[in-house]
Amino acid sequence: MTGRFGFRPEGEAPPPKSNRLIVVLSPKVIILLAVIALLMVPIVFLNRYEEIDTYSGLVDDMRVENVKLKEKITELEKKIADLKTDEGVERVAREKLKLIKKGESVMRIVEQKEE
Repeated sequence: MTGRFGFRPEGEAPPPKSNRLIVVLSPKVIILLAVIALLMVPIVFLNRYEEIDTYSGLVDDMRVENVKLKEKITELEKKIADLKTDEGVERVAREKLKLIKKGESVMRIVEQKEE
């Protein structure tokens, strides 16, 4: 144990030496390491920039597809609204199901095959 002014009393053993390695770097070495680190930054992160570019392209494609799907939804909502009306139901019954109203007659045109 050291005394009041940093001196060891007589007969006291010095403290055990540490096994740690103390490295003192000169300012030139520190600057060289900093320059190397700064030169490595673009190399390390270049791949990340390519990924970001790829993903931003995908986002743009998805936005375009999203707009198209919203337009299709709007179109389908209009068709649904039309089919909920009496006129829409009648049109589908006539065109798709080939139904007729009571009292109407159907005329069928048959083409003859030429031989």
